[in-house]
Parts: sequence; C-alpha cells; structure tokens
Amino acid sequence: MMILKMLEEGKVSNEEALKLLEALDESDFSEKSFDTDRKNTIRNNKENFEEKFEKKIEKVTEDITENATDYANNLTDKVLNMVNDVVDNGSFLNFFGNFETITENIQKDISNLDYPTIDLEGINGKITITQWHKNTIDVSATCRIKKSKVPSEKIYDIYEKDNSIIIKPKFKNNLIANLEVKLPKKNYKLIKINSTNGKLVIDGLNSENIDCTTSNSSINIENINSDSIKTKTRNGKIKILKTNAKNIDIDTSNASIILDKIMTKDASAKTTNGKIYADGLSFDGNSKLNFKTTNGKIEVHTNNYVKDNLSVDAKTSLGKIDLSIPNLIYEINDVQNIGSKRILAYSKDYKDSKGTYIKLSTSNGSIKIC
Repeated sequence: MMILKMLEEGKVSNEEALKLLEALDESDFSEKSFDTDRKNTIRNNKENFEEKFEKKIEKVTEDITENATDYANNLTDKVLNMVNDVVDNGSFLNFFGNFETITENIQKDISNLDYPTIDLEGINGKITITQWHKNTIDVSATCRIKKSKVPSEKIYDIYEKDNSIIIKPKFKNNLIANLEVKLPKKNYKLIKINSTNGKLVIDGLNSENIDCTTSNSSINIENINSDSIKTKTRNGKIKILKTNAKNIDIDTSNASIILDKIMTKDASAKTTNGKIYADGLSFDGNSKLNFKTTNGKIEVHTNNYVKDNLSVDAKTSLGKIDLSIPNLIYEINDVQNIGSKRILAYSKDYKDSKGTYIKLSTSNGSIKIC
C-alpha cells in the first residue's frame, strides 16, 4: 500500500514501483507457503525470504543513480519496518484458528543464589524482561494452543540447575507464547534468551553477559550494564539504547540497526538491506567499531573527545561519503570517482596513542561520520 501510494503521488515511477512490488511478491513470505500443520511457519520461510529479497534489492539498485540511492534505501527501510511491526505484533500468527488462550503464572525465589544465570526459551511470541524489587522471578505467560492439544498441566516450567534458572515450555508444537518476565534486581552471570518468531525486549539489567537470539522479529535492549552483549535475529530490527557494554556483537538481515547513547570498547554490527545508525557513541580507551551493511546507509555520530584520537576507514560501492570531522590526515580520499569510494584518515596523534578505530562498509548506500 505504501508503494502504491507513492506511485499515485508521483514519488516513484511505474518501473521503480513494479520492481519494489516484485521484491515483496516474489519473496515467498506469503500464506501460500504455509505448511499444512501451520507450525513454525515464518521460520520455515525466512531463509527463502532473506535470500530472494536480498538478491531482488541488489538487482533493483544496479541501475539506480548515486543521487537516488539513499531515496531507494529509505523506501526499502520503511517497507521493512512495516513488515517488522506486523510480525512483532503477531499478526501473521493470528491467521491460525482453533486456538485456545491459556494464562499462567510461575514464580521462583532466587534469594539464595549469587551471580546466577537465567536461561530462557521462547516460542512464537514476544518476550519482555524487566527487573523489580522482589527476590522472586515472576513469569506471566499468555499461551495460545490448539484446542485439541490443550494439556492438563502447566505449559511453562521453571527450575534450578547448577546456579542456573531454566525457564522453558514443556512442549513446542502448536504453541504461541507471550512472556512477561520480572527478575530480581541483582547482578547476573548470564542472561540467555533463545526464541523464534517473537520480539525480545530487555530493560534495566546488570549482567556480565547477555546473549539474545530470535527470528523474524526485532530485539530492543535498553538501560543495560554488561561486559558483553550478543544479539542475533533475521528479518528484524535491532535497537540498543542507553547501554554500557565493553563488547557488542549485532547480527541481523533485511532490517536496520539503531544504537543510541552507548558506551563501548569493541562494537560490531552487521546487516543486509538495512541502515545502521549510531548516535552519542562513547568509547572506553583503545576501541574498535566495525559496521557493515548492503543496500543501506551508515550514519555515525561521535562525541567530541573521540574526534581528537580517531582513525576512519569508510568505503561504499555506490553512494556518498561525508566525513565532517576536522583536522584529519588523509591517506586515501577517493570520493570523486563514479562507483566505489573510500576514505582512509586519522587524527595526527592516532598512530602513537592507538585511540578509536572506526571501519564502515556498505554497498549501494551513503556513509556519514560526524
């Protein structure tokens, strides 16, 4: 509908609109590809969706001029955000009928545990994790299950093993589960979340390690203190806000990555067919930043003190590079040629002090660093 509206308003040509519609229509991300059992539907199609969408977008952008590249990227990002919001809200899963809704609550006191691990497994639903003042883990599960498969016992289980708290469903087939998890306010060894087809939201935790994996949905992390954060999804946006983490590893596809007010030492972010945007970055000593995407722009805003001790390596195959940081020494400043462009520059004191190293790479997209 967005593409057709832009066509009607004259913002895209008939040919451009057709190509964008084909990129969606031929993605196999449709009801006709649902399996007969209707279980794990989106997961079974995500690889085809990802591969075909990426190839289609790459083909579309081959003939786009440099001035139109960012426009095409922005349109693609809007379409992907629209799809992402639909999936996050569970609209695809709502097509499935003959389900019964069951709400259950499980709790466990962990006041006797120091520095515990939380190992959480989700299935086809949103997971929200926050902290509260009590010493008890509280899990509120809203489950949808086929009426013919409704069990006589509780669907979710929680138990302790080797200083770890395991939270998982007793079975996975024919199940959609939305979880709201409240954790006691304490320090954790590891927060591990493994889910499918569901959005992950984590807010206000202190954990040495955070490891989050889902598919076909987004990951939102905010107000976290950690040594290491690892996030992975497919066809879903990843957003990390107001967080202090020495190491950050972000991996997605067909979606954007957003970082805001981050303190880090080493950060890596990778996506396809999506932009990478970072604002308010602060770095802890000698630091590395490595961002890579395709068919998307990269924009990085750094704090002023970083600019005095900085090395930048930025390259794109089609797009502009805007490096608006003063007093840099340029080893390579190849931005005038048609096609591939690259800038390699550093502040005068960088080689002696080994400050912050920023490496940015994209194709069919622009790069801005300021």
